Amino acid sequence: MDIAGSAAVRGCIIRPLGVLLFAVFALAPVNSQTAPAPTQAASDSVSTSTAKIKDLYSQQRWDEIVRTVPAVSATNADLDFYYGSALAQFGRFDDAYRALLTGHRIAPNDKRFPIELAGVSFKQKRNKAATAWLRRALHIDPTENYANDFLGTVYFLDGNLEAALKYWNKIDKPFIENLQPDHSLRIRPALLDHALAFSPASKLRLADFETSLVRLDGLQVFPNPRIQLAARTEGKFDAILNLRERNGFGDNLWQALLSAFSGIAYQTVYPAYDNIAGSAINITSLARWDAQKRRLAASLSGPLHNNPKWRYQFGVDLRNETWDIRSSFAGDAPVLGSLNLRREIASATITSFDSGR
Repeated sequence: MDIAGSAAVRGCIIRPLGVLLFAVFALAPVNSQTAPAPTQAASDSVSTSTAKIKDLYSQQRWDEIVRTVPAVSATNADLDFYYGSALAQFGRFDDAYRALLTGHRIAPNDKRFPIELAGVSFKQKRNKAATAWLRRALHIDPTENYANDFLGTVYFLDGNLEAALKYWNKIDKPFIENLQPDHSLRIRPALLDHALAFSPASKLRLADFETSLVRLDGLQVFPNPRIQLAARTEGKFDAILNLRERNGFGDNLWQALLSAFSGIAYQTVYPAYDNIAGSAINITSLARWDAQKRRLAASLSGPLHNNPKWRYQFGVDLRNETWDIRSSFAGDAPVLGSLNLRREIASATITSFDSGR
């Protein structure tokens, strides 16, 4: 092939390649500002959609939120929050839980998600899960009033009044309107009133609640005392004293006989008299006439100077027992020896119920 032919071939190859390169560079943008990048445009679109849905959320237009959010293809915690909240309004709790959980994973330090997840769990009657989510919210923000109130309410409904008071006290709740026993009692009203560390028309603090229970128990006429709250309007409560009172020898003849003679098979009786004249003064005693284990014991106790914060007790305990020494506990082993034990004790104690601790 001659030189001219070779040049022609090269020209045929070079010219199309030059035209192609010219076309590529001519169609390319001069700089990045002439046309926005697709990611920037998508971000602006999501921001616009989020602002719109936030406005719908403030207007409580739940149906529009449910229709609009799925059309927005984006990983956005705010959209998940609005969407999950709207679904919950329609009772679609499983879908709402999934949406809110997705948002929580995107923004784990956003307290809105654990609070809403607690609300959905509560609606599903999963109180244990609700308390766990509310604890998570309070870990993020311990001063969140709604979460403290909500958690206190869940504990209250579960019957855990001590835990409820712990969180309610952080928001200056609960307010006690009235205070009364659930039935009439024989104990002196002034003595019962002094046993309580809180009063009507005031806030009930956890420390006062615990102190009141300890002093009621210290009166020794109320086995397992309980204080319950009954909800009233405007967030107020009535405090109800659930007290089972011991009086005299017992509530009736059969109870008195059973209490005193429950140890008759062991040649022992337990005479006792409680709450003398409504003063919380008790007398207890024990008498055993077994020839080998004779014993006589008695005690007198009551509030010191009619103050339930203090309780005195005087007692005596007289014993005359014979102990046999044998080579075995079982069978009719021969007696190797015996020991006579005699003991006389007189005691006086004063107990202080200063606080619930």
